Amino acid sequence: MGYFIYKLSKDKEAESKKASELQAQVNSLNETVSDLKKATINMSTTPATTELSNEDIIKELFLSKLKEINNTNSEKLLDYRVDKVEVLSNSEKQDLIEIGYNESDILATVTYSVKPKNVNTSNWIAGNGEVSGEWIINKTACECLRNEKLVNTTGFATSF
Repeated sequence: MGYFIYKLSKDKEAESKKASELQAQVNSLNETVSDLKKATINMSTTPATTELSNEDIIKELFLSKLKEINNTNSEKLLDYRVDKVEVLSNSEKQDLIEIGYNESDILATVTYSVKPKNVNTSNWIAGNGEVSGEWIINKTACECLRNEKLVNTTGFATSF
């Protein structure tokens, strides 16, 4: 009988030790999960540190403008793209400030291309650009970025 009591005592001791080890593992996993949740929350609430350049902002806004015009225009485009954005230097925009632009305005020339359904009968060739296969390339527009918006609302002006 003494042996059974001894054996039972040892079994309980072993079970208690296993339970303690398992509890330690559970606590460790809970801490890891908590740390991961905190990291995820920090990642989603921390503002991005990379800012878009003026060229990138103008490009994105110009693409939106093309998309909007394409949605309302009866002559739909198969594709369109912005090829280049060139921001005018302060010295280049001095004369333009005298005719109504603000010193804080970002003025840029946008070179873009469009792919109409029928390049030979497209109105998109009007103004400027040249036909190259199915595309009208090297079209230019002059844009003014003011307060994070393109303020030239007259369509695609080819000069300031």
